[in-house]
Amino acid sequence: AHIVRQVLIESVLLGGLGGGVGIVIALWVIRIIGAFAPEEAYHLHELQLNGGILAITFGMVFLAALLFGLAPAWYSAGQNVNETLAKGGRSGSGGVSSRLRNSLVVSEVALATLLLIGSALMIRSLATMIGVDPGFKTGNVLTMHVRLPESKYSKPEQIKLFCDQLLAKVSNVPGVQAAGMATGLPMLDNINISGIDVEGRPERPNETPVTDVKQVSEGYFNAIRQRVVRGRGFTRQEAEKSPPTVVVVNEALAKQMWHGENPIGSVVRLNGKLRVTVIGIAADTHQMGLDTPARPEADLPTRTIGSIALAVRTSGDPMKLSQSISEQVWSIDKDQPVSDIIALDQRTEAGNAQRRFDAFLFASFAGLAVLLAAVGLYGVLSYA
Repeated sequence: AHIVRQVLIESVLLGGLGGGVGIVIALWVIRIIGAFAPEEAYHLHELQLNGGILAITFGMVFLAALLFGLAPAWYSAGQNVNETLAKGGRSGSGGVSSRLRNSLVVSEVALATLLLIGSALMIRSLATMIGVDPGFKTGNVLTMHVRLPESKYSKPEQIKLFCDQLLAKVSNVPGVQAAGMATGLPMLDNINISGIDVEGRPERPNETPVTDVKQVSEGYFNAIRQRVVRGRGFTRQEAEKSPPTVVVVNEALAKQMWHGENPIGSVVRLNGKLRVTVIGIAADTHQMGLDTPARPEADLPTRTIGSIALAVRTSGDPMKLSQSISEQVWSIDKDQPVSDIIALDQRTEAGNAQRRFDAFLFASFAGLAVLLAAVGLYGVLSYA
């Protein structure tokens, strides 16, 4: 009984000390996470240690101390000291205890290896994502949203007049190389989905091909330097037609619908109604992120966009022109709000920041697991 009590007291004291050190480390880690985590990273900026968490933590520490203190205490109480000393070992060598130690060693190594493999896969995925060609160039591009209120701009003619004036004024700002607008920016904004079929091709049963659809002005591809890998982009005359008569498809849609054949000149129908001719193939832009496969996309020309995503390529730092470009909007309508003013590279970097942070956390936890496994293995083997 004296040995059991002594071992239990030692175990509880060590457990309490470890729990206290763990709380201090947790407070330090929470500060680090809050400083480096992306703004929308699972609400990690709201992490804190409250009374409930502390109570659960020390309760688990106490239970663990009792559990792992009772086992060696019970084992030691059943040993004959003289026999143990005669064997010259630091512990008994019974079959049950030996199998238990071996099981603990195998479990520690297996769990540490599992975490290391997961961390390596996460880091490899991150490296693969960084190496993916986004299909456009983010440097020196200013972006903003101009959402025209329906109460003031209820007719297509009003919207088109605003868009025409905005593109003309922005293009004349010193330092602007190209300007374009769209219903959404790559990898950032939501876009519409439409059914699509190739005219003259028989319909296949149980197949309903769909594609993302985005409306863009004729200068949009040039503004973000999205490559047109085959064919051509839009002209202003094509953008001013309503409804549109031409379309540019991305590489993913060309592969899905034409299976390696040249789609230029093909006529397609969107939602079974809009009939347009394919004039070009644009590079994929991975709308849902660089770590996901590119979605099929069809771009239609227009200069009539009520919710404008404006992209402006500049010769220098794009943020230095943010005020000048905003003033062009207000020169058309002094009450028109302008929002989400930010450089395109900052937008896309924010979209990838979460994945980088996930990989960092995974690698950190894997490293900690290896350290704990090493300490645990030493403790287990020291009794072998």
